[in-house]
Amino acid sequence: MTARRWLAVVVGASLLLIAARSQGAEAVLEEKDADPKERAGTIYLWLRKPSARFRQIEKLPDVPMKDMKPGLFDTDGGPHPLGADVFDDGYGCRFKYMGVGMPYCIHHPLAGAETVAAVHTFDWPDLDPDDLIAPHAREQAREIRRAGKYATTIYIPTLFHHYAYLRGFEQWLIDVKVNPQLYHAVADRIHRINVTIAEAQLREVGEFTDIVVGNDDFGTSTAPFMSPDDFRTFVKPYYAGRIKERCPHVKFYLHSHGQIMDLLEDLIDCGVDILNPILPLDDMDPIRLKLEFGDRLCYQGGIDIEHVLLFGTVEEVKDHVRRVIDILAPGGGYWFKAQQPVVEVGFSLPLKQHDAGAQDSM
Repeated sequence: MTARRWLAVVVGASLLLIAARSQGAEAVLEEKDADPKERAGTIYLWLRKPSARFRQIEKLPDVPMKDMKPGLFDTDGGPHPLGADVFDDGYGCRFKYMGVGMPYCIHHPLAGAETVAAVHTFDWPDLDPDDLIAPHAREQAREIRRAGKYATTIYIPTLFHHYAYLRGFEQWLIDVKVNPQLYHAVADRIHRINVTIAEAQLREVGEFTDIVVGNDDFGTSTAPFMSPDDFRTFVKPYYAGRIKERCPHVKFYLHSHGQIMDLLEDLIDCGVDILNPILPLDDMDPIRLKLEFGDRLCYQGGIDIEHVLLFGTVEEVKDHVRRVIDILAPGGGYWFKAQQPVVEVGFSLPLKQHDAGAQDSM
């Protein structure tokens, strides 16, 4: 495998900028002394700034990063913007755009592996940490920190999503129960790659980083994908780790769809500080979230983008946004965001409803 082929479009590469409405990322968790409707510092809007993101590959197409599949890509063609038909990622997983939302994985290169030996002989990425960081990333991160306007974020690629891409979603869960040795062989290799990427970024810009972002969906709309006991055996060890040891000042942000109430204690134990998107239709009850975990977790989201924002009237949207803020914001620890409905649901969010929700969040 050539070194040229393997480049990660991630943070050192993807120092992601988060626009905060006042003091910075720390205030999301620590400001707890004001009514959020009276003090804007309690509520934050996540404003993506694609043009300001650091790019590892200077010739990367000038399209918003949110329109790309994060991960490892073959640089012969570069990451494909939305609208492209089919592409392979650096693991050899093949994705196809189906017209709505994110691309679907249509080829799982490790689907036929039956032994640990087959996993070891797979053509895994061999990343050089020195080649992962964007030029001048440290200087740019230092300047952002000095200016005090943005919070800087580094992104760690998914682990269990990529496991499902490599083996197939059903096979991922079958491996947990039927072939745990093979499961750990695959997960260990993905984890090793992710650690290489994370540590390269933290070495370069860790002292100027506010938030480390992880992204794995752990549940369906009704329950976690696996029992809490299996989660502790097969998932938690890969998340409990060295980020806070290396950079104790950072906040760990986890994006996980699904009804994952039964996993929250373990995720907090792993160091998770910020949880997204806590969607109502996933039965992530905001009252229970606030009462049971509100002193330990900051929440981002909670807005019903699958029903109210898409199909509600302007007044229904306003009432819904006010209710979510009234539940989650008191005492601090709430970061307003309406999750991406265009990507996740496949509908365009009506402009009036969007404006109504944004205005009421202020």
